[in-house]
Amino acid sequence: MTRRVKLGTGIGDIKFGMTSSDIVNLLGQPDDTENETHEDGSTTQTLVYEELGLLFDFGSVDNFKLNSISINAEDISVDRLIRVGLSKQKVFDFVDELDWGDGELEDISPEDDNVVIEVIWFDQVNVSIWLEDDEVYEIEFGPFWKDEDHFLWPKL
Repeated sequence: MTRRVKLGTGIGDIKFGMTSSDIVNLLGQPDDTENETHEDGSTTQTLVYEELGLLFDFGSVDNFKLNSISINAEDISVDRLIRVGLSKQKVFDFVDELDWGDGELEDISPEDDNVVIEVIWFDQVNVSIWLEDDEVYEIEFGPFWKDEDHFLWPKL
């Protein structure tokens, strides 16, 4: 599988809007499958491919179409610049070059731990960058937004 990220579309041959069966047909069985029920009653299924450093989310609110890809491998970059292992300062330097718009930085650190967890959300490109102690540990991206409530699904 090619590991080229195309924002708003997917990674390699995997595109937003595919089903979990489509992903399994392309990549084989995942290392793990996680299921989560949210407070509003919606559910999310996540296919975890540990060796690839990829997680694929399918939400009930989107009829279980692929709506999010998370990267936690250092050898995959977004726009050839953003990758796991970068410092927070480098992320902001690169984002200025990429013209992703202003990011919203939120501290989500647990109160009972000495670790600093932050997330930077770039709404314009639907990318979230997760940081632990000022270093990227995960990049999550999804399809572009059609409007504030609906995705612009790529053609399959």
